[in-house]
Amino acid sequence: MRYFILLTVSALTLFTSTATFAADPAMPPPIKTLVESGAIAKYLGKDQGLDGWVTFKDGQEQYFYVTPDGQGIVMGLLFNTRGDALTLRQIEQLRATEGPTIDKLAGVAPVAQNAVPQPATKNTEPAKKSSAKSDQFFKDISSSNWVAIGDANAPAFYTFIDPQCPHCKDMIKALGNAGAINKKQIQLRLIPVGLMSEDSLYQAAHLITAPDAAASLLKLAYGDDKAVPINKNLSTLGVQKNLALMQKYKIDVTPFAVYRNRAGQVKIVRGVPKDIKSLIADLK
Repeated sequence: MRYFILLTVSALTLFTSTATFAADPAMPPPIKTLVESGAIAKYLGKDQGLDGWVTFKDGQEQYFYVTPDGQGIVMGLLFNTRGDALTLRQIEQLRATEGPTIDKLAGVAPVAQNAVPQPATKNTEPAKKSSAKSDQFFKDISSSNWVAIGDANAPAFYTFIDPQCPHCKDMIKALGNAGAINKKQIQLRLIPVGLMSEDSLYQAAHLITAPDAAASLLKLAYGDDKAVPINKNLSTLGVQKNLALMQKYKIDVTPFAVYRNRAGQVKIVRGVPKDIKSLIADLK
């Protein structure tokens, strides 16, 4: 069975794929129409018997798959029977071939452009100064569907996580083991997304709606793989809102954290924080 989700997202994680790349096939009429209206089209290759295409227009991308008989076209992401998002692997292969051209066509996150490079020992990226763009970015992130762990009066640390991402679990454990949560130095506001598999999508949906989500996440982080159930009867609309934010700002990794420091600057942390003591000191 093939899975299709009608949601466009950027390539955030690599998955195993059996895509094949030969000469580009003839461009389907619907894709031609988009090109005639100003879009740029790129061939993604053939996977699961389907020819894939991506179009870029005004910094937004759309993904299409042509049926084997060439008579139908579907818009959305392509998944395999394990729930792996094959489209994400395809777009990574395209990026590897064409380099930054693809990122330019898809648009670049304003916060990433304003980030100041840090030494290799750190992975915190501050904005040069507060701006309307960074303020809007922070406002959008804070309005996502998140799960809080820690005291509500502690400084907020918004983080995109996938329930099956080992680095996300490492981040939760690192902050917990450092005492930052129990000492009310930080409140984790975890933003669940489901990118690693279909199962993680439904786990994320559970976390958004479950009254005991915080406790479940802590159990999951500390090794209880059954702490967050997989209920495929749940709506994933709340997760899709979070995924749309990742798409909007071209966030390409989990965990990905956003916070305001004492000076009011918006800062981001890609991956697990490497210097928790400095992070806590910097939080507003």
